[in-house]
Amino acid sequence: MVKRRMISALLGVSAAAGLTMAVTSPASAVDRNCYSGYFCVYQAQEFNQNYPMYRFSGADPDWSDQSAIYDNDSSWMNKWSVTVKVYAFANYSTVNTCFNPGYQLGAGGPSQNDNGRSHKWDGASWC
Repeated sequence: MVKRRMISALLGVSAAAGLTMAVTSPASAVDRNCYSGYFCVYQAQEFNQNYPMYRFSGADPDWSDQSAIYDNDSSWMNKWSVTVKVYAFANYSTVNTCFNPGYQLGAGGPSQNDNGRSHKWDGASWC
């Protein structure tokens, strides 16, 4: 009986150790690539993947729920098949930058950098 309890206890400890090992295994890298069909906004210049980015599959009238890029955007990729405009204010007010299909900008000038708050396709075929 005592032998059976010891074996049960050892199995329990072994199982707990195995569970702990599984939980502490290395985490996989964060995917910050921009894929076809998305408009991507990066916090850092030159699409630096060590900083946050957001992939959008549609328009967004207010980036405030994406705090890492709200008024803190520094590089952009348009992998949509349509023209995208980035606005300096929420609700598509005051065009800041326009991106043709396939266009990317790794570092904006003073009026573009850290100045985005919303974006949408405006129906134009080209900027």
